[in-house]
Amino acid sequence: MTITATTDRRAAVAGADYVLTTFRQGGFAARHLDESIPLKHGVIGQETIGPGGFFFAMRTLPVIRGLLAEMEELAPAAVLVNYSNPTQIVAEAVTHFSRVPCISICDQSRDDQKTILHALGRPDAQVVLESVGLNHATWSTRFEIDGEDGVTVMARAL
Repeated sequence: MTITATTDRRAAVAGADYVLTTFRQGGFAARHLDESIPLKHGVIGQETIGPGGFFFAMRTLPVIRGLLAEMEELAPAAVLVNYSNPTQIVAEAVTHFSRVPCISICDQSRDDQKTILHALGRPDAQVVLESVGLNHATWSTRFEIDGEDGVTVMARAL
């Protein structure tokens, strides 16, 4: 495998077997709007579904569409591996915009770990989290907080 760094997207795509995306169009300032505007109207604000996900998709999809055109031209056999949210909307759109094969995945379990530790008031705890599966179909096979069973620690905190 050869990995080459470049800031020229066309050069990066040319001849690629796989193209990986991980970008946040609009940055965190736009994410704040995606999540806070729906809340003002009594709707859950979230970046992957609902109004927030739609707002985010409207910024992300034009970039994806341009990338797909470059892939069709410069790497017609390449597979798009998308990590950019809203992953499910991106995957659906790819099927409408292009014939490029797409795998759209999420690294959710790492965020879950941070959320749990924050809720427990132990953000600096040592965690062992082993998960199996892919995307949102994952489950933990081992979960420890500071050497103790994580579920037991969570149950005590309730």
